[in-house]
Amino acid sequence: MRRISLSGDIRKLYFITACLIGTYIYTSQQLNLPLPRWVNNYVNDFLCMPIVLVVCLYLVRFIKSNRTLRIPLSVVIAMTLYFALYFEYYLPKVTDRYTSDFIDVLLYFGGATFFLLMEERIKQTDEVLL
Repeated sequence: MRRISLSGDIRKLYFITACLIGTYIYTSQQLNLPLPRWVNNYVNDFLCMPIVLVVCLYLVRFIKSNRTLRIPLSVVIAMTLYFALYFEYYLPKVTDRYTSDFIDVLLYFGGATFFLLMEERIKQTDEVLL
């Protein structure tokens, strides 16, 4: 019996949407197109962790051949903390291209929280359909 699941569709939808928005912002920045300041400075920081975490989720599921694996909260926190420290503490010290901004740290964790909420919603949807 084939298991019915909407989780793949929901996850793919928010992943593709986040990637398209992030790509649009990055391309606009490279082409010096005007963007609202908050979009230019903050939206990609929020989108970063959901994109990274979905890619990690799919890679682990592929490697382990287990489509039901989930990323534990501790791993989500550790990865988000790593990104925050690397991009907001380390890189600003070694290159002028990066600046440290505490709001970015909050946005990384906000994006991670969004990922966790979406994964919980997907889990609940799967349980209802079983």
